[in-house]
Amino acid sequence: MNNINKIERLIDGLQVKTQTNEIHWKNSNPPNNLTAGTEEIFSLFLKSNFNGQDIGIYEKRYKYFYDHEPTSFIWAHAYGLCILQNNKVIFTYEKNSPALAILFEMATAQNADIDSLISQL
Repeated sequence: MNNINKIERLIDGLQVKTQTNEIHWKNSNPPNNLTAGTEEIFSLFLKSNFNGQDIGIYEKRYKYFYDHEPTSFIWAHAYGLCILQNNKVIFTYEKNSPALAILFEMATAQNADIDSLISQL
């Protein structure tokens, strides 16, 4: 099994653990070694612990340049998953992955406690 398949399998497992509330995602600041030296904006960074390993999931916004002109850009976004040690990123996964987008949505809903808000309607 190649690394991409392994990470996608991990993402699938994290979806299940998030759905069953076996893991919990909390707001956190993105680690410096993820943000330093870049113009990327991390709109949300969530962190959880799974089997003793810190894992982060995030949405970043970045300039996507076109027409080879420094002033010709649009803001694009990407989701990412990272593995942390001592609050430093040791592995990142940023692919156009539907599973990663779903996990991000699940983690943000859990963090915002949407279920509690709905139950109070």
